[in-house]
Amino acid sequence: MYFEQLQERLLVRLKSRIQNGELTERGLAKLTGISQPHIHNVLKGVRKFSPEVADFILRRMDLEILDLFERKEITDYLSKGAPTELRYCRVPLLDGLIGPGLPTPKPPASPTDCYTIPFSQMKAITDPVAARLAFDPEMRSVFSGNEVVLLDQSEMCRAFIESQSYYVVLTPRGTLIRKARRADGDKLLLSIENAVSVTEPLMLNGRDILEVVLARVVWLTRQRRWEDIDHLRSDAASS
Repeated sequence: MYFEQLQERLLVRLKSRIQNGELTERGLAKLTGISQPHIHNVLKGVRKFSPEVADFILRRMDLEILDLFERKEITDYLSKGAPTELRYCRVPLLDGLIGPGLPTPKPPASPTDCYTIPFSQMKAITDPVAARLAFDPEMRSVFSGNEVVLLDQSEMCRAFIESQSYYVVLTPRGTLIRKARRADGDKLLLSIENAVSVTEPLMLNGRDILEVVLARVVWLTRQRRWEDIDHLRSDAASS
């Protein structure tokens, strides 16, 4: 990131506020004490703010340089060159497999039963856990057997079902990964693969939804398969 890019981001921020009706060129000129023609020419790309004027505008708009960065840019930069253990997290790995006809996986028998993932995958997760998958013929286009998924067990994400997300659901056929949505009455509608129109009703029978929906799947694609810890360390050492 360089000064010229930061100035461009400031202009984008100003233009956005003007387009959204939060500010006008005249109002910006009045706020900053800069002539309206000069403001107009800068917004049109004819002229540029000097560093002193840009700093002055930031102060008057109650902004700082860091407000011009995305959160991920800041966290990625802070982790640059950090030890591997700070760039990757270890989450508990459930004992057992998720899949049709199998018992529900249990908490790991040992605290050393963990799976290592990049720290960036953990930002929006409240209660993470990892699990291995058994082969599920109805979901073969989404995942194959023995893949690992990252799950969020928090009550919030289990209680408020999102139609585009996958969930770990306790069914009479076993613990399965399915898309889910609430339906009228005491039931959930489960769908396989991406066929949302093909649904399987699951009756709650008075049970709380938290007893049936065990976790939300945070990560589940073959293309983004995680590698083991040795590979992660090798990549970190070479970066």
